[in-house]
Amino acid sequence: MKKLNENQMKLVMTVLMTLYTVNCFFPVQNAVLYFYLSKPAVAWTGFAAAEGFRHTSDVRKYLMRLYVFAAIMFLGNIVLNTGFGTEKTFLGDNTFLTLALGVSSLCFFKKASHAEDRMQKTASFFAGAVSAAAGFAMQYGYLMIPVMVISAWCGNNFRKRDSMMILFSLLLFVLELQQGDSFREIAAEVFAGGDFLFVLLVPFLHIYDGTRGTKSPLIKYFFYIYYPAHIWITAIVMNLI
Repeated sequence: MKKLNENQMKLVMTVLMTLYTVNCFFPVQNAVLYFYLSKPAVAWTGFAAAEGFRHTSDVRKYLMRLYVFAAIMFLGNIVLNTGFGTEKTFLGDNTFLTLALGVSSLCFFKKASHAEDRMQKTASFFAGAVSAAAGFAMQYGYLMIPVMVISAWCGNNFRKRDSMMILFSLLLFVLELQQGDSFREIAAEVFAGGDFLFVLLVPFLHIYDGTRGTKSPLIKYFFYIYYPAHIWITAIVMNLI
């Protein structure tokens, strides 16, 4: 099977993400399917951020880019929420902030692992834990942050990475089983959440060749621009129909 580079994988995940965002325009049965398919796309975003952290030549610029786009999306959401002012179009999405906090935590954890002074090691680890906890509380953080930590920690040890992701998926599944008192309630919670389905990312990772693909700035920034743009456009259309 032909493998895909990073840019090609991002395009695949972008399609899945878009189907989820616009599922409000589709019949309910299709919307549920797109909701489930969004889970590996969310997990891929965390994985890709960890890959960026591992391979970037300048992690400070990478972090700055994430925080800048987080600020842009925050301001854009305020403008749209103020302009429309309805629950139907209220926007609170800001995955860039989740990613920025996640990468910040990875930076602190890496600094802690290399620090020789015990005080510095403890302080860096604590800062990493705080950043991870803050990211965990953000949009999709409960999926992205663990996937980012697993991916960065395991590196190229694919068997260990896959095993840890499967275990994390099982943990989410067990937690969802605790949400009801009857079989019907439990089944409803599991299918309503479906977070454990992020594990569908694992097969995708085995058709990822680990290379970036073209380094064109157009391709690079397309993904940064498309994410907030498609959400804003969908919100505007929903408000008009």
